[in-house]
Amino acid sequence: MEKISKHKPTLSVISILATTDPSILFANNDAEIESDFLSASLLDPIKAAMTPENFSDKFIEIDGRLFINDSSLKCYLPSDKEEAKRSFDRYYVDKLVWGNDYSAPVSDKLSHGAKVLDVACGSGAWITNMALNYPASTFVGIDIAPLFPEVTPQNAAFFQCNVVNGLPFPDNCFDFVRQGFLIICMDWQIWTEKVLKELIRITKPGGYIEIMDIDGQFLQPGEIGRKLNKCQSTLFKNAGINFTSAKNVITLLKSLNNAVTAAPLEEKLRKFGSQAGKLGEMSLKNFLQSLKSLKPVLTYHLGITNDEYEQLTMDLGEELNRRNCSVMIYRAIARKHVKYVA
Repeated sequence: MEKISKHKPTLSVISILATTDPSILFANNDAEIESDFLSASLLDPIKAAMTPENFSDKFIEIDGRLFINDSSLKCYLPSDKEEAKRSFDRYYVDKLVWGNDYSAPVSDKLSHGAKVLDVACGSGAWITNMALNYPASTFVGIDIAPLFPEVTPQNAAFFQCNVVNGLPFPDNCFDFVRQGFLIICMDWQIWTEKVLKELIRITKPGGYIEIMDIDGQFLQPGEIGRKLNKCQSTLFKNAGINFTSAKNVITLLKSLNNAVTAAPLEEKLRKFGSQAGKLGEMSLKNFLQSLKSLKPVLTYHLGITNDEYEQLTMDLGEELNRRNCSVMIYRAIARKHVKYVA
């Protein structure tokens, strides 16, 4: 079993542990570096990019919940302990939906030792589980919100940074780069022109990029589901977010054939309700938790009171359960060309 570390461990990577106060970061400067993965040339820009001053004004409290307050992102979900728990639970729901943690053909590389980055890692559940399952590999998670676990495997580390401002890693650094549920949190143009280019830049030639996200709206909705679909569509469109992004992502990856080779898009249905068994019940519970978190945003855009919103979510839960509704989640995979030169 892989060793678990808390606070100042001897690490193969530098571990930055975040507290519930987003203005404070614990940089583990006393850790002994056992490998050259985070060499001085790599560590210095990371430290510079992640000083507390850069993040202290990036969060705002609304109705007792902590939200990201950064114009470069359009994240309508909170960034606090409650959201970390929901993100952690969603990881397990999606793992059960897919039956695995990833689709890219990287199993052999992971078993023998790979460098892996998870962009927008959220609670860090994916990184933590992957690090335990593949002790020969090194895993790094980054997110603007410090929702990371305080206890981590020795081959895992977490850093707080805003991907829109660039990634503090050198070119051709990672064997496998994963991004989950980020496209629905930012302007589509920013993602295509800045973030995706960064993902390609830091991936090694021959390495893989895997993008997992949700493709828009309820399938087979009832009256309430259609109302929420319409509200979300308007909200995201006005924010410049590509809410039905699957086809656009794979089309974009195929257009970048000078840099990457795109695999066929993979899709799965995340079903809601008891008709889909225990997994459907777990999925519905997690979704209703997200609606609770979205209350400050959706009450405003729906033009309803808090009490009316509470009733709406209860009615929607019953409708989703009764109609066996679902949403589509997808994985888009691309391999960076072995001879690619930027």
